[in-house]
Amino acid sequence: MYLSFILKNHDLIASLDPLELDSELKSLPNLNFAKDIKSLNDLLDKAILTASSLDLENLSIAHACLRDIGFLISALRKTGVQPALENNSLEKLLLKLGAVTGTVPRETSYHYGICNPTNHRQRVFTSFPDELGLINGVRVFSKGLEEILVDLLQLKFNLSHKIPSSFDFLNRILIKLGETLKEAGDEMKRINPRIFSYELRPYFDPILIDGIAYVGPGGGQVPLLVIDNILFAFELDDSHIYKVFSNEGVKYLTPELQAVYEKHTNLPSIVSLAKSVKSHGVTDFLINFLNELIRYRQVHYKVAMNALSDKNKGNYETGSAGYRLEMVHQTLLATKEAKRILIE
Repeated sequence: MYLSFILKNHDLIASLDPLELDSELKSLPNLNFAKDIKSLNDLLDKAILTASSLDLENLSIAHACLRDIGFLISALRKTGVQPALENNSLEKLLLKLGAVTGTVPRETSYHYGICNPTNHRQRVFTSFPDELGLINGVRVFSKGLEEILVDLLQLKFNLSHKIPSSFDFLNRILIKLGETLKEAGDEMKRINPRIFSYELRPYFDPILIDGIAYVGPGGGQVPLLVIDNILFAFELDDSHIYKVFSNEGVKYLTPELQAVYEKHTNLPSIVSLAKSVKSHGVTDFLINFLNELIRYRQVHYKVAMNALSDKNKGNYETGSAGYRLEMVHQTLLATKEAKRILIE
Protein backbone atom coordinates (compact mmCIF):
# COMPACT_ATOMS: atom_id res chain seq x y z
CA MET A 1 0.00 0.00 0.00
CA TYR A 2 1.22 3.53 -0.78
CA LEU A 3 1.27 4.44 2.93
CA SER A 4 3.72 1.71 3.83
CA PHE A 5 6.81 3.73 2.86
CA ILE A 6 6.02 6.72 4.99
CA LEU A 7 5.05 4.57 7.96
CA LYS A 8 8.52 3.03 7.87
CA ASN A 9 10.46 6.19 7.08
CA HIS A 10 9.95 8.53 10.03
CA ASP A 11 12.74 7.10 12.17
CA LEU A 12 15.16 7.19 9.25
CA ILE A 13 14.51 10.88 8.59
CA ALA A 14 14.80 11.68 12.30
CA SER A 15 18.15 9.89 12.45
CA LEU A 16 19.68 11.98 9.67
CA ASP A 17 21.82 15.10 10.09
CA PRO A 18 22.75 15.84 6.47
CA LEU A 19 23.51 19.51 7.11
CA GLU A 20 25.76 18.63 10.06
CA LEU A 21 23.87 20.93 12.41
CA ASP A 22 23.35 18.63 15.40
CA SER A 23 25.81 20.52 17.58
CA GLU A 24 24.84 24.03 16.47
CA LEU A 25 21.10 23.47 16.80
CA LYS A 26 21.54 22.65 20.48
CA SER A 27 22.26 26.35 20.94
CA LEU A 28 19.17 27.50 18.98
CA PRO A 29 17.12 28.34 22.11
CA ASN A 30 19.94 30.57 23.38
CA LEU A 31 20.32 32.28 19.99
CA ASN A 32 16.57 32.87 19.84
CA PHE A 33 16.45 34.24 23.37
CA ALA A 34 19.31 36.62 22.56
CA LYS A 35 17.75 37.54 19.18
CA ASP A 36 21.16 36.83 17.66
CA ILE A 37 20.24 37.39 14.02
CA LYS A 38 23.86 37.32 12.84
CA SER A 39 24.52 33.85 14.27
CA LEU A 40 21.23 32.56 12.87
CA ASN A 41 22.16 33.85 9.42
CA ASP A 42 25.63 32.32 9.74
CA LEU A 43 24.08 28.92 10.50
CA LEU A 44 21.71 29.34 7.59
CA ASP A 45 24.57 30.18 5.23
CA LYS A 46 26.42 27.09 6.43
CA ALA A 47 23.32 24.96 5.82
CA ILE A 48 22.86 26.31 2.28
CA LEU A 49 26.53 25.67 1.46
CA THR A 50 26.43 22.12 2.86
CA ALA A 51 23.20 21.38 1.00
CA SER A 52 24.90 22.24 -2.30
CA SER A 53 27.04 19.09 -2.02
CA LEU A 54 24.22 16.72 -0.99
CA ASP A 55 22.04 14.37 -3.01
CA LEU A 56 18.87 16.38 -2.57
CA GLU A 57 16.96 14.01 -4.83
CA ASN A 58 17.10 11.52 -1.95
CA LEU A 59 13.69 11.90 -0.28
CA SER A 60 14.83 11.22 3.28
CA ILE A 61 17.78 13.62 2.99
CA ALA A 62 15.51 16.29 1.51
CA HIS A 63 13.03 15.95 4.40
CA ALA A 64 15.83 16.17 6.98
CA CYS A 65 17.21 19.28 5.26
CA LEU A 66 13.76 20.88 5.13
CA ARG A 67 13.33 20.16 8.84
CA ASP A 68 16.59 21.77 9.94
CA ILE A 69 16.50 24.73 7.56
CA GLY A 70 12.91 25.18 8.66
CA PHE A 71 13.98 25.64 12.26
CA LEU A 72 16.45 28.32 11.19
CA ILE A 73 14.12 30.28 8.92
CA SER A 74 11.33 30.14 11.49
CA ALA A 75 13.74 31.47 14.11
CA LEU A 76 14.59 34.35 11.78
CA ARG A 77 10.92 34.90 10.99
CA LYS A 78 10.23 35.48 14.68
CA THR A 79 12.63 38.44 14.58
CA GLY A 80 10.38 40.10 12.01
CA VAL A 81 12.24 39.35 8.79
CA GLN A 82 11.13 37.37 5.75
CA PRO A 83 14.26 35.23 5.27
CA ALA A 84 13.53 33.97 1.76
CA LEU A 85 12.95 37.48 0.46
CA GLU A 86 16.43 38.48 1.57
CA ASN A 87 18.29 35.39 0.32
CA ASN A 88 17.82 34.18 -3.25
CA SER A 89 19.92 31.06 -2.68
CA LEU A 90 17.70 30.13 0.26
CA GLU A 91 14.53 30.56 -1.76
CA LYS A 92 15.86 28.35 -4.57
CA LEU A 93 16.87 25.68 -2.07
CA LEU A 94 13.49 25.74 -0.32
CA LEU A 95 11.66 25.41 -3.63
CA LYS A 96 13.91 22.49 -4.55
CA LEU A 97 13.26 20.73 -1.24
CA GLY A 98 9.54 21.32 -1.54
CA ALA A 99 9.53 19.84 -5.04
CA VAL A 100 11.48 16.74 -3.99
CA THR A 101 9.46 16.08 -0.83
CA GLY A 102 6.16 16.86 -2.53
CA THR A 103 5.01 19.18 0.23
CA VAL A 104 5.26 22.92 0.88
CA PRO A 105 8.73 24.53 0.74
CA ARG A 106 9.08 24.98 4.50
CA GLU A 107 8.88 22.78 7.59
CA THR A 108 5.49 21.38 8.59
CA SER A 109 4.10 19.50 11.58
CA TYR A 110 5.54 16.37 9.97
CA HIS A 111 9.06 17.74 10.44
CA TYR A 112 8.43 19.45 13.79
CA GLY A 113 6.96 16.32 15.33
CA ILE A 114 7.32 12.82 13.96
CA CYS A 115 10.55 13.42 12.00
CA ASN A 116 12.18 15.44 14.74
CA PRO A 117 14.99 13.55 16.52
CA THR A 118 14.41 12.65 20.15
CA ASN A 119 16.44 13.10 23.33
CA HIS A 120 19.69 15.08 23.02
CA ARG A 121 19.27 15.57 19.24
CA GLN A 122 15.76 16.98 19.42
CA ARG A 123 15.34 20.33 17.64
CA VAL A 124 13.56 23.00 19.72
CA PHE A 125 13.08 26.74 19.47
CA THR A 126 13.01 27.48 23.20
CA SER A 127 13.99 26.18 26.61
CA PHE A 128 10.38 26.06 27.80
CA PRO A 129 9.22 22.56 28.83
CA ASP A 130 5.88 23.48 27.24
CA GLU A 131 7.52 23.09 23.82
CA LEU A 132 8.48 19.49 24.64
CA GLY A 133 4.81 18.81 25.29
CA LEU A 134 3.91 20.40 21.96
CA ILE A 135 6.47 18.38 19.99
CA ASN A 136 5.66 15.11 21.74
CA GLY A 137 1.93 15.70 21.34
CA VAL A 138 2.29 16.28 17.60
CA ARG A 139 4.60 13.24 17.31
CA VAL A 140 2.24 10.89 19.15
CA PHE A 141 -0.84 12.26 17.38
CA SER A 142 0.64 11.92 13.89
CA LYS A 143 2.05 8.44 14.36
CA GLY A 144 -1.10 7.02 15.92
CA LEU A 145 -3.41 8.63 13.36
CA GLU A 146 -1.36 7.30 10.44
CA GLU A 147 -1.74 3.77 11.78
CA ILE A 148 -5.47 4.31 12.28
CA LEU A 149 -5.82 5.70 8.76
CA VAL A 150 -4.32 2.53 7.28
CA ASP A 151 -6.93 0.45 9.10
CA LEU A 152 -9.77 2.79 8.10
CA LEU A 153 -8.76 2.45 4.46
CA GLN A 154 -8.97 -1.32 4.87
CA LEU A 155 -12.41 -0.91 6.44
CA LYS A 156 -13.51 1.26 3.54
CA PHE A 157 -12.26 -1.36 1.07
CA ASN A 158 -14.18 -4.04 2.97
CA LEU A 159 -17.39 -1.99 2.92
CA SER A 160 -17.01 -1.20 -0.78
CA HIS A 161 -16.66 -4.91 -1.59
CA LYS A 162 -19.13 -6.14 1.06
CA ILE A 163 -16.39 -8.01 2.92
CA PRO A 164 -17.12 -8.49 6.65
CA SER A 165 -14.79 -6.79 9.14
CA SER A 166 -14.08 -8.76 12.29
CA PHE A 167 -14.86 -7.51 15.78
CA ASP A 168 -11.19 -7.81 16.72
CA PHE A 169 -10.14 -5.64 13.76
CA LEU A 170 -12.67 -2.93 14.56
CA ASN A 171 -11.95 -3.05 18.29
CA ARG A 172 -8.23 -2.69 17.61
CA ILE A 173 -8.91 0.58 15.80
CA LEU A 174 -10.98 1.91 18.70
CA ILE A 175 -8.30 0.97 21.22
CA LYS A 176 -5.61 2.67 19.13
CA LEU A 177 -7.73 5.81 18.75
CA GLY A 178 -8.37 6.01 22.48
CA GLU A 179 -4.71 5.50 23.31
CA THR A 180 -3.59 8.08 20.74
CA LEU A 181 -6.01 10.76 21.87
CA LYS A 182 -5.19 10.21 25.55
CA GLU A 183 -1.41 10.17 25.10
CA ALA A 184 -1.41 13.22 22.83
CA GLY A 185 -3.85 14.99 25.14
CA ASP A 186 -1.63 14.33 28.17
CA GLU A 187 1.31 15.92 26.36
CA MET A 188 -0.72 18.93 25.28
CA LYS A 189 -1.81 19.54 28.88
CA ARG A 190 1.80 20.52 29.58
CA ILE A 191 1.40 23.65 27.43
CA ASN A 192 0.50 26.91 29.15
CA PRO A 193 -1.64 28.87 26.65
CA ARG A 194 0.21 32.12 27.37
CA ILE A 195 3.58 30.43 26.81
CA PHE A 196 2.25 29.09 23.52
CA SER A 197 0.84 32.41 22.29
CA TYR A 198 3.69 34.65 23.41
CA GLU A 199 6.75 32.38 23.24
CA LEU A 200 6.04 29.60 20.71
CA ARG A 201 3.38 30.82 18.30
CA PRO A 202 5.60 33.52 16.70
CA TYR A 203 7.88 30.79 15.29
CA PHE A 204 4.97 29.53 13.17
CA ASP A 205 4.16 32.81 11.44
CA PRO A 206 3.73 32.67 7.64
CA ILE A 207 6.88 32.81 5.54
CA LEU A 208 6.85 34.21 2.01
CA ILE A 209 8.48 31.91 -0.55
CA ASP A 210 8.24 32.70 -4.25
CA GLY A 211 5.43 35.12 -3.51
CA ILE A 212 3.29 32.66 -1.54
CA ALA A 213 2.75 32.80 2.24
CA TYR A 214 3.15 29.39 3.92
CA VAL A 215 2.04 28.97 7.53
CA GLY A 216 4.26 27.12 9.96
CA PRO A 217 3.60 23.81 11.72
CA GLY A 218 0.07 23.60 13.12
CA GLY A 219 -2.53 21.22 14.47
CA GLY A 220 -4.35 21.03 11.14
CA GLN A 221 -1.34 19.47 9.42
CA VAL A 222 -1.91 15.94 10.74
CA PRO A 223 -3.55 12.79 9.31
CA LEU A 224 -6.81 13.56 11.11
CA LEU A 225 -7.60 15.85 8.18
CA VAL A 226 -7.61 12.82 5.87
CA ILE A 227 -9.43 10.61 8.39
CA ASP A 228 -12.23 13.16 8.79
CA ASN A 229 -12.72 13.40 5.07
CA ILE A 230 -12.82 9.69 4.26
CA LEU A 231 -15.17 9.24 7.22
CA PHE A 232 -17.66 11.97 6.34
CA ALA A 233 -16.24 15.37 5.39
CA PHE A 234 -15.80 14.77 1.66
CA GLU A 235 -19.59 14.92 1.50
CA LEU A 236 -19.83 18.33 3.14
CA ASP A 237 -20.84 21.24 0.94
CA ASP A 238 -17.87 22.80 -0.87
CA SER A 239 -18.48 26.07 0.97
CA HIS A 240 -18.34 24.45 4.43
CA ILE A 241 -15.54 26.00 6.47
CA TYR A 242 -13.91 22.63 7.18
CA LYS A 243 -14.07 21.60 3.53
CA VAL A 244 -12.39 24.86 2.53
CA PHE A 245 -9.76 24.39 5.25
CA SER A 246 -9.15 20.78 4.17
CA ASN A 247 -8.68 21.64 0.51
CA GLU A 248 -6.14 24.29 1.48
CA GLY A 249 -4.47 22.36 4.27
CA VAL A 250 -3.88 19.10 2.39
CA LYS A 251 -0.83 20.59 0.65
CA TYR A 252 0.94 20.67 4.04
CA LEU A 253 0.68 16.88 4.32
CA THR A 254 3.12 14.39 2.83
CA PRO A 255 2.56 13.22 -0.76
CA GLU A 256 1.43 9.81 0.50
CA LEU A 257 -1.35 11.39 2.55
CA GLN A 258 -2.18 13.81 -0.26
CA ALA A 259 -2.57 10.79 -2.57
CA VAL A 260 -5.09 9.20 -0.20
CA TYR A 261 -7.02 12.46 0.00
CA GLU A 262 -7.12 12.93 -3.76
CA LYS A 263 -8.01 9.30 -4.50
CA HIS A 264 -11.04 9.35 -2.21
CA THR A 265 -12.27 12.90 -2.85
CA ASN A 266 -15.14 11.89 -5.13
CA LEU A 267 -15.87 8.49 -3.61
CA PRO A 268 -18.55 7.65 -1.01
CA SER A 269 -17.52 8.23 2.58
CA ILE A 270 -17.22 5.45 5.14
CA VAL A 271 -20.40 6.70 6.85
CA SER A 272 -22.32 6.54 3.55
CA LEU A 273 -21.00 3.07 2.77
CA ALA A 274 -21.93 1.84 6.24
CA LYS A 275 -25.45 3.19 5.78
CA SER A 276 -25.85 1.18 2.58
CA VAL A 277 -24.23 -2.03 3.82
CA LYS A 278 -26.21 -2.03 7.10
CA SER A 279 -23.71 -3.96 9.22
CA HIS A 280 -24.60 -3.59 12.90
CA GLY A 281 -21.00 -4.31 13.89
CA VAL A 282 -19.60 -1.59 11.63
CA THR A 283 -22.34 0.88 12.60
CA ASP A 284 -21.65 0.35 16.31
CA PHE A 285 -17.94 0.75 15.66
CA LEU A 286 -18.43 4.02 13.76
CA ILE A 287 -20.72 5.41 16.46
CA ASN A 288 -18.03 4.68 19.04
CA PHE A 289 -15.33 6.12 16.77
CA LEU A 290 -17.30 9.31 16.16
CA ASN A 291 -18.08 9.60 19.88
CA GLU A 292 -14.34 9.55 20.57
CA LEU A 293 -13.80 12.31 17.99
CA ILE A 294 -16.67 14.34 19.41
CA ARG A 295 -15.23 14.15 22.92
CA TYR A 296 -11.82 15.12 21.58
CA ARG A 297 -13.29 18.06 19.66
CA GLN A 298 -15.28 19.29 22.62
CA VAL A 299 -12.06 19.47 24.62
CA HIS A 300 -10.18 21.00 21.67
CA TYR A 301 -12.83 23.68 21.30
CA LYS A 302 -12.55 24.64 24.98
CA VAL A 303 -8.75 24.70 24.74
CA ALA A 304 -8.90 26.82 21.58
CA MET A 305 -11.35 29.26 23.21
CA ASN A 306 -8.98 29.63 26.15
CA ALA A 307 -5.90 30.00 23.93
CA LEU A 308 -7.60 32.66 21.80
CA SER A 309 -9.16 34.54 24.71
CA ASP A 310 -8.16 38.15 25.23
CA LYS A 311 -5.85 37.27 28.14
CA ASN A 312 -3.98 34.50 26.27
CA LYS A 313 -4.03 35.14 22.53
CA GLY A 314 -1.27 37.73 22.30
CA ASN A 315 -1.27 39.16 18.78
CA TYR A 316 -3.10 36.22 17.21
CA GLU A 317 -6.69 35.63 16.12
CA THR A 318 -6.02 32.20 14.61
CA GLY A 319 -4.33 28.91 15.45
CA SER A 320 -0.85 28.20 14.13
CA ALA A 321 -2.26 26.41 11.08
CA GLY A 322 -4.25 29.53 10.23
CA TYR A 323 -7.71 28.38 11.35
CA ARG A 324 -10.16 30.52 13.31
CA LEU A 325 -12.16 29.39 16.33
CA GLU A 326 -15.28 29.10 14.18
CA MET A 327 -13.65 26.36 12.15
CA VAL A 328 -13.04 24.28 15.30
CA HIS A 329 -16.67 24.74 16.32
CA GLN A 330 -18.11 23.91 12.90
CA THR A 331 -15.93 20.79 12.65
CA LEU A 332 -17.33 19.61 15.98
CA LEU A 333 -20.88 20.20 14.71
CA ALA A 334 -20.10 18.37 11.45
CA THR A 335 -18.81 15.36 13.40
CA LYS A 336 -22.01 15.30 15.45
CA GLU A 337 -24.04 15.52 12.24
CA ALA A 338 -22.15 12.55 10.77
CA LYS A 339 -23.14 10.51 13.81
CA ARG A 340 -26.77 11.63 13.47
CA ILE A 341 -26.83 10.60 9.81
CA LEU A 342 -25.36 7.24 10.70
CA ILE A 343 -28.00 6.34 13.30
CA GLU A 344 -31.11 7.86 11.66
